[in-house]
Amino acid sequence: ICAEKLKGYIKDIERKKIVAVCGAGNNGGDGFVCARYLINEGLNVKTILIRDEKDIKGDAKINFEILKKLNAVISKNQQDILEADIIIDAILGTGIRGEISAKASGAIQKINLSKSFVLSIDIPSGIDSDSGDILGSAVLANLTVALALPKLAFKKPLANFGKVEIADIGIPRQAIEIIKR
Repeated sequence: ICAEKLKGYIKDIERKKIVAVCGAGNNGGDGFVCARYLINEGLNVKTILIRDEKDIKGDAKINFEILKKLNAVISKNQQDILEADIIIDAILGTGIRGEISAKASGAIQKINLSKSFVLSIDIPSGIDSDSGDILGSAVLANLTVALALPKLAFKKPLANFGKVEIADIGIPRQAIEIIKR
């Protein structure tokens, strides 16, 4: 879904250098999936892993292993962020609470220094999805693709979100109605 949204915003995407910056949690897993879809379309994608591979768990681990089987370019070199035309921010998601780590903060600073188009998956990394508070530093996105539902943080007028799009990820409408109550 995020790959399709991105393609709708970028002309000549096949000529662009794309970097997916991923953490080890569910948000990172979403980044691995997005990178995989873009690679399958023959695009130039590099995945930057912010955490150690051994820290990746659950569904994120499954998607990371699939990405590796594609012989995807996976790096820990955050300097690659500065060479990207497009950055996919999948470092931290809705589960983050409290101050962010130095590694995550360093990646966020590099993303914000770049002149790249930035797509944040679900919420820009470094923002508390409930309160909208910035937890030290936060990504400045051009586009935020929120999965399933808008986040409470979107009510806070932050420039960090860029354009916000809600992506249907197949959660039944009845379940969403229960969540909204």
